Amino acid sequence: MRHVILAMTLLCSGIFAASEKPSGTEIKAALERGKIVRDVKELIPAALGKNAFVIKINGVRCGHGITTLEDAKGEGGAVYKLTEEARSAQADDDSARIYDYKGTYLLNSRLGLVSGTLRWKETTKNLAEKKDDVTEESCSMRVEKDVLKWEATVGGETTKDSTPLNGETPIPQSILCSLSAFLGKSSEGFGKPICVPELSPRADKDAFDIQTAWVTFEQAKEKSTAGFAKLIHLVGAPERKEIEGLSSVSWSAPQVLTLDGVSITSYPAAAPGIDVEPIAPEKLDPDASLDLAKIAAAASEVMGPKKP
Repeated sequence: MRHVILAMTLLCSGIFAASEKPSGTEIKAALERGKIVRDVKELIPAALGKNAFVIKINGVRCGHGITTLEDAKGEGGAVYKLTEEARSAQADDDSARIYDYKGTYLLNSRLGLVSGTLRWKETTKNLAEKKDDVTEESCSMRVEKDVLKWEATVGGETTKDSTPLNGETPIPQSILCSLSAFLGKSSEGFGKPICVPELSPRADKDAFDIQTAWVTFEQAKEKSTAGFAKLIHLVGAPERKEIEGLSSVSWSAPQVLTLDGVSITSYPAAAPGIDVEPIAPEKLDPDASLDLAKIAAAASEVMGPKKP
């Protein structure tokens, strides 16, 4: 399989150098290429697969996750089915929090959202009193007539909202690397930047960010040599007319992942002292427990002791 390096941008990771910002003309051209690349009517087997990772703080495992993209087999009228599962923990000498997440998306032939269901569970542990407090929250979403609608239950309250999509259904952020398989089927080929809308749940769980992702994949010249791709985000409103006003948007800084086909083989460091490492999907148990005592000790070394 071909090797590529993907420069993946995370929100709030910084601002891209002004001299490297694409122009308005370049953005419009990349938007059109993004439409052409995604204009596929059937399932692309090369896009399917799993990616798994573990998160370590000062060498101690404090989280893990797995993403699976598979054939939806017509479920809900979808072409692809995406499942995301993750568990992470924070701990100190007195307390700990364990976060569990599972998201299931149905996607069309363009990897665009059809519908989705997301669930979060937070377990707060009082280590001294050996008591647990569990909070569960959820969100369901669907696309109807070019509008993304969602209903969330957060903090015991249910809210509903929507946002227009303006002709392009967004791709879940976790599978942007699958676009490399789409490029292999497109006449556009590798080496030209594309712009696509991406969807990422926000931390408050009752709303969603839709950004424009700018991606350039380069195919490896030799099988043993890594090629590369660069991805940055236009952080702003999802409407295309907003993208044209470059002075009103900001660009996030790139981070780098390496890929073998659509499989991620290395991740960038998430923060000083915190690393994300790939793991073979078949070796990952999404429900595996985490050693809270070791996590607390490692966090203390990285971040310093808890302030009174």
